[in-house]
Amino acid sequence: MSQVDEILNGPEYFYCEREHCRLRIEVCLKRQKANQERRRFMSIPFLSCVECDQGARNQPLEKTEMAMNPVRGKGERKLNCEHYDECLDLAAKKDWKTFKCENCPSFMPDEVKKEPKIAEKKKNTRICEKCGEKPTIQPSSPLCASCIGKQAWKDRGDKKKAPGPSKKKNETNDKVKIEKTQHGPKTALTIEFGRHTSILKEVEKLAEEEVRTIDLQVIYILKSYLNNCQANKNT
Repeated sequence: MSQVDEILNGPEYFYCEREHCRLRIEVCLKRQKANQERRRFMSIPFLSCVECDQGARNQPLEKTEMAMNPVRGKGERKLNCEHYDECLDLAAKKDWKTFKCENCPSFMPDEVKKEPKIAEKKKNTRICEKCGEKPTIQPSSPLCASCIGKQAWKDRGDKKKAPGPSKKKNETNDKVKIEKTQHGPKTALTIEFGRHTSILKEVEKLAEEEVRTIDLQVIYILKSYLNNCQANKNT
């Protein structure tokens, strides 16, 4: 039996004696409804359906569907409903694999399973131990972002004041200076952030969260960027 024959011989179709063909039950009911809703002086749209015994036998299916309101597809069901068996019969007649009761008037909204609430992120209430005003960058950190930046600038200033070998200023006044070993390639890079202190703060914050030194964090960021560039070239 072909797929078309299976559909035509399914529960949604019947053999209409008036039209001499396999007809969908839903079409039969619509034709009867159109005859009933016609206006007084209009002609009957479907004469063959007037006083049809088969159409009268199809009516209980429509009434059951109106009283119950199951919907085809997966969803919630009301297993303790008094009309549950009738809905099962209706689903079997319509050859549904499954059905749901969510759109039925007998289905109460409070019976729907409640979705688990996503845990709300706790607000950081820890105050900076140094300034005593602003919250810390995270609960495990004792300082706020401003104090961390000030401390970094202070440490950098102390390093500049420390005695050391005198160096000649770069004639081009570049902010990025490259140090070179005596017998090897360029291996050291000193970055003066200048006005871009916000970038330095972000790097320090990431280094603290990922338990790295600032130097290793900068190397990790550069390595990730170069890998992305290489991947874009390959694609």
